[in-house]
Amino acid sequence: MKINEAAIKLSIPRHYIDYWKKVGLVSRVNSSELEFSDLVKIRFISQCKKNNISLQKIRSVLKNLNFQDEKWHEMLSISPGMLLIRDQSLLVEPFSDQLYFEYSISESERNVLNLWGKKEENPEITRYEDLYLKSIENGDIKSIKNILKNLLKIKNDHIGALIELGNIAFEENDLESALKFYGLAEEYDTGCVEAIYNMANIYFRQKKYAAAIRSFHRCIELDPDFPESYYNLGLVYYSLKYFDRALGFLKMYLEIDSDSTWADQARIFIGEITEQTEGGIESELFHI
Repeated sequence: MKINEAAIKLSIPRHYIDYWKKVGLVSRVNSSELEFSDLVKIRFISQCKKNNISLQKIRSVLKNLNFQDEKWHEMLSISPGMLLIRDQSLLVEPFSDQLYFEYSISESERNVLNLWGKKEENPEITRYEDLYLKSIENGDIKSIKNILKNLLKIKNDHIGALIELGNIAFEENDLESALKFYGLAEEYDTGCVEAIYNMANIYFRQKKYAAAIRSFHRCIELDPDFPESYYNLGLVYYSLKYFDRALGFLKMYLEIDSDSTWADQARIFIGEITEQTEGGIESELFHI
């Protein structure tokens, strides 16, 4: 299954799934396809997030238990704020080995981006949404584009269609078109983190640093638990040699996800920054 298809069906933002792949919790980094087991892991990690269980906590449990099995998620259970080990019919706290009694607690819900938003009453919109899901499996980009553009003719503020057209344009390296679609998505929904985050990465690639900084800051404001915004913002400031700010955001990244595959790279940047600032190089304030 393609990542964008999984994002829609699971109602989980695509940039989350991308990040979980990059740091090795889901699938293989170089694989563009998700297996069924990957979908189960994605849903499990999403449930951890909703219960305030960080990626760092997941990794620390796996490391403590030496879990190498691809089905590691089947060995764990989620309770609000806690990750527990399944030992047959028992639940065990992974670090103290104490038994845990599971009380009946309603799960707290947090908003995630549902690509299609609320269910539409217009049957034509529903028809095109269903056609889009089917077209992803065939991988016919031309057909996918036509379906999404037809959706926009019926509903010009269809956030999901705008984001997906932006994603396609980005993958085709048509950055200006990608910015146009993401920008429209943000215009219609000012809190659309997915659109803002994608624009921030494009601005960074285009060396439009002020715009990238504003967008990454906005992402953090809207979704303070997503690690990659801190990491990328640290890289922007590092590129500009504003070392004090770069240091701050890279350290914040490590606070959220210190055991990821990118954490070592963040530590390298922090080390380089420390050496340069100790050598007398002072950073200036960056005015946005």
